[in-house]
Amino acid sequence: MRGAGWPIWSRGGLATRLPAVLRGLVAGAWALAALAGDACGQEVLLAPSEAQACLWPAEGQRERPVYPAEELRLKDGHTVHAEFVFDAPDGQPTVEILDGNHVAPYENAVLEYARQLRVPCMKPGAAPVRLRQDFVFEPNDGRKVVWTAATDVADAHRRDLLKCGTWPKGRDGYIRYPTSALQDRLQGIVVVKLRFVDPAAAPELTVIDDAGSGAFVNALRPYVEQMRVPCLQQEPVEFHMFFKFQIPGRGESKLVLKDLDLQTYLGVVASAPPAYFDTNTMGCPFDVRLKFRQPFEPNGFAELEQDVPARHAFLDWLASLKFDIEPAKAKQLFGQVSTIHVPCVKLDI
Repeated sequence: MRGAGWPIWSRGGLATRLPAVLRGLVAGAWALAALAGDACGQEVLLAPSEAQACLWPAEGQRERPVYPAEELRLKDGHTVHAEFVFDAPDGQPTVEILDGNHVAPYENAVLEYARQLRVPCMKPGAAPVRLRQDFVFEPNDGRKVVWTAATDVADAHRRDLLKCGTWPKGRDGYIRYPTSALQDRLQGIVVVKLRFVDPAAAPELTVIDDAGSGAFVNALRPYVEQMRVPCLQQEPVEFHMFFKFQIPGRGESKLVLKDLDLQTYLGVVASAPPAYFDTNTMGCPFDVRLKFRQPFEPNGFAELEQDVPARHAFLDWLASLKFDIEPAKAKQLFGQVSTIHVPCVKLDI
């Protein structure tokens, strides 16, 4: 039976920390990739829109939605799908409720939450900014309403631009490992932001992390200069790209992220914001796919086999958690994939 025998996990379950648990998650050695050094474009991700990046207050500083008192007393629950429309940088948004089944007390709680929100980087007179979030009210102690990450409605179009991008391939995509970096035994992941403003032109490049050497950045410039987004129209688009420079046989142990169960995963995160989830309402047990992107980006989580909307807030919450691991080790795990097994459980943190 689903949920039978499973406890309510509490914040005490987060007491186990790396590196003790990490020793059980790592194994192996650097894989041989080339005779001298391996350099490759690791991944391209859509960068957060300006509105997402500057949404104020910051996530950890916002007042949380308040559970309606009478609905909590009655142990009633509801999910509100909301769209926040910003018309000016210093004004609160108007709120559009996207649900067919309107329940006023919950919608009022979301309206009150929205009063604090601003998009200060918005240019006066610009087209309205539309951000979308789902709010899940589960009848618990009333402090743990959870929500999905804010998504920009324009992201669908920006993702289409990513799909139409053309990147160098074959010999044109070869990136030469810098001689100076090889001599100094340097390796790492270079993170850049690419801003495309013209469909026929190379992107503007901003370096986020040069992996300790400007030689790495100079090595990847010829690759970046060949990149294009031919379907780009009026609005610029920004991507984050990761280039991995690795020297095989350097003599270091390579950290390898193994598949984990949910309780073990929560045991290796640094901290977790208050949350309440009942996976019995999500079609448990189920597996999700983790793509490790720390320390540069939030970790990515994807459903396997089917999309279950009831899991979305839970997965966004998981993605917001950071491993309790120093940056150097996190960079070794970057880009690795792990399967997280989610049992039938009530998670109360």
